[in-house]
Amino acid sequence: MSNIPDADYTIRFAQCMLQDCIMLPKTLLENYHRLPMADAELLLFLRISGPLLRKGSISPDEAAAELKISREEALPLLESLLPSGVLERREEDASFHCRSLFRFLYECWLDEQRLCSPAANWERPLHRRAAAGDSLSCLGRLYRRFEAELGRTLKFSENEQIRQWLEDDGIAAELIEEALRRAVLQDKGNLAYMNSILRDWCKKGLHSLEQVQELDVKPERKKKTRNPASKAIGEAQNDDFLKQLSQIQANLYK
Repeated sequence: MSNIPDADYTIRFAQCMLQDCIMLPKTLLENYHRLPMADAELLLFLRISGPLLRKGSISPDEAAAELKISREEALPLLESLLPSGVLERREEDASFHCRSLFRFLYECWLDEQRLCSPAANWERPLHRRAAAGDSLSCLGRLYRRFEAELGRTLKFSENEQIRQWLEDDGIAAELIEEALRRAVLQDKGNLAYMNSILRDWCKKGLHSLEQVQELDVKPERKKKTRNPASKAIGEAQNDDFLKQLSQIQANLYK
């Protein structure tokens, strides 16, 4: 009996394989490390990319069906893609979407177009792509730092607050990390307290860690440096006291 399949079987097999293929953006494969996204996270994303890319979102139940595991097992896997910015949680229906990822891929695509066409009008998209990539990478690093310092997984509202500080308010990542450090030292690991710290710095026109540290040093200098006028008054009072003491002693020996 021949091991070579007949032509009809080969065609049906090829059609089945083609129908079972997953469409994946080449741009993602070339740029996923910039998110930063680990190889294991990329593989997980590939496993759930079917419904995610078709609908733009995926529920824990849909992910469980794709991964052939329980919902309880699928949920922490989806949450593991939050720090890198690949997924974001939609609070109203507990599903996960990838709008930030699509925005990042769009900027990467614009960069590819610029490289293909050296026209000057592609210079600005390149800048936007670089900024988007840097922002997403920085955001992932902040998420991981917050979770490490607070010792727990961030809520959706907390992820969104950090994103707003960085992207909408334009607050430097080093200031966000410094606010986190000070809040933890004060045993106030909540974002409302950190937000008050950041707002206070913004009102004072402090936009870098160096400026904040300089402001911290000034009160110490004031403590060490006495007011010259106060010092002169104190010395004058001492002189008057010594004169009075001398006069009293003189009167005693008359």
